Amino acid sequence: MLNGDYLLSYNVGLDHVTTYWHVLRRSHDKGNSWSAELDRWSATSLDPTLARAPLSGDILISFAKLDSDNVMGAAYARADVHGHNWSSFTFFDNPVTDTFSTPTQYLVDGVNMYASGYDGEGVNANFWLSSDDGYTWTKVSIINQPGDANLTETGIAQIGPTTLLAISRDDVDTHTWGHVSQDMGLTWGTEIDYTPQVGALALPQLLQIKNALLLFGRDSGANALVVFASYDNGKTFIDRTVLDTYTGENIDGGYSWPLLRRDGRIFVVYYADSEGLRKPDIKSLILQWN
Repeated sequence: MLNGDYLLSYNVGLDHVTTYWHVLRRSHDKGNSWSAELDRWSATSLDPTLARAPLSGDILISFAKLDSDNVMGAAYARADVHGHNWSSFTFFDNPVTDTFSTPTQYLVDGVNMYASGYDGEGVNANFWLSSDDGYTWTKVSIINQPGDANLTETGIAQIGPTTLLAISRDDVDTHTWGHVSQDMGLTWGTEIDYTPQVGALALPQLLQIKNALLLFGRDSGANALVVFASYDNGKTFIDRTVLDTYTGENIDGGYSWPLLRRDGRIFVVYYADSEGLRKPDIKSLILQWN
C-alpha cells in the first residue's frame, strides 16, 4: 500500500470445493510478521485477489460469492488507500454466472487496469478493462479463439507499447497456453502451446523485472512452485527454478502471488502442504533475480 504496509487475503479452511471464508491480514514490516485476521467475508471460491488502483491508490479485492438470489459469480469490493472501510460488492458480469472466477492477477499501466476471469464452465477466459480507477469494469474480449483449448486461470503481462501476453491453464490440466494481443486486448491471436517449455502450470502469474519476464506457477506433476524466465518478451521461457516443493495432494500447494518490491526484489506469498497433513501452510519467500 502507499504507506508501505502489505495486505494478505486468503481462504480459511481445508477443502478445495466448498463454501469459504476469506480473511485479511496486515504486515507493517514487509511480511516478517502479520496481524491477526481482520476483515472476513463469505465466499464461494478459493483464492481472493488484491490490487491497488492506479490513480487513487485505493485497494480492490475480488473473489466469487453469492448474490442476493444465491447465484454465484465473480465480484469485487473497494477500500481506501490503507485497506480500511470496504464498500459493498459489485458483480463483474450480468448475469453474474457469466464470469465465475475473478481475476487472479491484475495488470496496471498507470491509468488503466486489466484483468482476466473465466466462466463457470471453464471454457472461456474473459478479458476485462477498467478506465476509471477500478470503479467499473467492461468485458472487452474473450482470449481463447474458436477452436482453441478451454481456458481457466490466466496471467497477463504487457510486452510492448500495445502488446499483451496472456498465459493460461487449460480446463483439463494438461497444457499451458499463450495468446498475444497487438491492440491491448481488443483482439487476440490463436493459441501458442507453451507446454513443451514449461509443462502444465496451474495459476500462471507473469511479472516483469529488469530484462526478464518471469512466469510463476504450480507444477502439479512435481508438487512444486516453479518460476521460469523469458528474455525475448515471452517467446521462450528458460531457467526453470524450483522455489519450494510440498507433500500431500497436488492441489495442496504451489499457488503464488508475487509482488515486486521497491528495492527490486520479489516478495512471493504461496501455500504448500509441508507436512503431508493436507493442511496447506501459507508461506513466503524473497526472490532476488539478477
